[in-house]
Amino acid sequence: MKAKTAARVRKGRAAVSAFDAWPEIAARLRRAPRRAIFLDFDGTLVKTQRSPRVVRSNARVNRVLERIERNANLSVAIVSGRRVIELRKLIPVRGLRYHGLHGGERDGRPIRLSRISRRALECAQAAAQERVGKLRGVWIEDKKFSFCVHYRGAAAGAARRAARIVKQVVAPWSRVLHVVSGKRIWEVLPPEVPGKFAVVERALARMPRGSAAVYIGDDDSDEAVFAGLRGQITVRVGAARRTSARYFVAEPSDVLRLLSRLEREFRA
Repeated sequence: MKAKTAARVRKGRAAVSAFDAWPEIAARLRRAPRRAIFLDFDGTLVKTQRSPRVVRSNARVNRVLERIERNANLSVAIVSGRRVIELRKLIPVRGLRYHGLHGGERDGRPIRLSRISRRALECAQAAAQERVGKLRGVWIEDKKFSFCVHYRGAAAGAARRAARIVKQVVAPWSRVLHVVSGKRIWEVLPPEVPGKFAVVERALARMPRGSAAVYIGDDDSDEAVFAGLRGQITVRVGAARRTSARYFVAEPSDVLRLLSRLEREFRA
C-alpha cells in the first residue's frame, strides 16, 4: 500500500512521508555508530481497537521484530503505556526489551510508589469509578500503578461529561497526579512514572556519541518524545493536525514495511 503524502505540521516545517524521505533517513543511520529503534505498540504495531483487551498477538509483527532482534546492527525496544506482562504475551520475541507504563516498568521491574501517590491513585480511581461508571461507553482500566478512563465507545455528550469528571477527581490531588491524553483515553499517572521520553533519553545516554534513534508512535503521549528527539528520526503514525514528528506513515502496516526496510538496509 502506498503511504499517504499529506503534510503534517512540525513547528515551522512539514512532516513528510518516511518512505519519500528514505534516502535522508538511511543516510542519517549510516553515519551513526549505533542505531536503536523504539516503538509504541497500540496504534503503531497493531491497529487501535475499541478495547485493549481484544488485541491479540500478531504473527507478522513478531516475525519482523524477530529479524530486527537478530540484526547485530540494530537494537529494538517497545515503549508503551501497557503493562510489561501484557506486552510479553502480545509480542513474545526473545531478547526484546519492554518498557511499560510509560517507562514506569522496565523488563518487568515495577516502580515503587510513595504512600501519598498510592493514596492519591486509590482515591481518584474510586471517585472516577463511582461517577463514570454510570456513563454509557465509558469504562476504567486499572493498571495498578495508574488508571485509564476509556471513552472510545461513548457518545459526544458522555465523553464531555467524562472529561469534566476526570478533571474534578484529579483536582484534589493535582500536586501528585497528572493526566496524559491518548486516543479516546485519559490516563492518570503518579509522579514516579518518568514518561516515554525519559526511557529513550536514558537509553541514548548509554550509547556512543552520535548514535541514532528511530522513534515511532501514534499518540499524544508520543509527542513529548518527538519534541525531545531533535536531530533524530521521529515518525508519527496516522493523521494528526499538528505533530512534532519529522516524518509520518499512514498506518501500522506501513510501520512494518518501514521496519522491514530498515532491517534489510542494515543487515550484517
